[in-house]
Amino acid sequence: MGAGPELLRLPKPLECRFVERLNRFVALVECGGKPVRAYLTNTGRLKDLLKPGAKAYCVSRLSRRTEAWLIAVDEVMGPALIDTRVQERCFEEAVKRSLLPWLRGFDRVFRAPRVGDSVLDFMLEGGGARAFVEVKSAVLRTGPSGEFASYPDCRSLRGERHLRLLRRLAEEGLTAVAVFVAGLAGVKAFTPYDEGDPAVRPLLRGLASAGGLVKAVELTYDPTSSTVTLANPDLPVLL
Repeated sequence: MGAGPELLRLPKPLECRFVERLNRFVALVECGGKPVRAYLTNTGRLKDLLKPGAKAYCVSRLSRRTEAWLIAVDEVMGPALIDTRVQERCFEEAVKRSLLPWLRGFDRVFRAPRVGDSVLDFMLEGGGARAFVEVKSAVLRTGPSGEFASYPDCRSLRGERHLRLLRRLAEEGLTAVAVFVAGLAGVKAFTPYDEGDPAVRPLLRGLASAGGLVKAVELTYDPTSSTVTLANPDLPVLL
């Protein structure tokens, strides 16, 4: 699918080189020949993307622990948008602007709703209806020709728990949605990565069979304009 609507404009990025991952939330990058500690929101392993020497795109972020915020890393088709907070902000914007055909009618967005002893990403309301949504980052390129965006690249007990919760909500007659954000350009579909977590595909099939939605969107990041675009609002899902 071609270029779509712009969802978000970020500050002009700093072009850096990835050096190493220091822990789950901090990476070391080199900007202008100087080592810089960068905040990393994506807790996946990202081994296919976070390679020494890879071009990385950061924005300034001063804190006690970091000086920058890592939002994207170059891969075979261009920048991969790895930042989960940016992905979530874009999803929220797309909902509010009715850009997702499978969520039209929902115009109010609430973050971090508590459901029992769990916290999901979003609760949506509109027209007297309510939907519970979990957003996952799909930035692992798979498939014979690299045509799939996949999740997860490692086992996530929290992710499994949330998918089970969504199925239970769907069985109770509520609208329950698992959304996968493909932050990779040029992909044709989303599919779970069984080697990362073999439980995810059957959990998604169970959610769908209970009446829940399993959806994917494609976002692309352009470092020249520092914008994020909705490239495909309804990327095919292969379960």
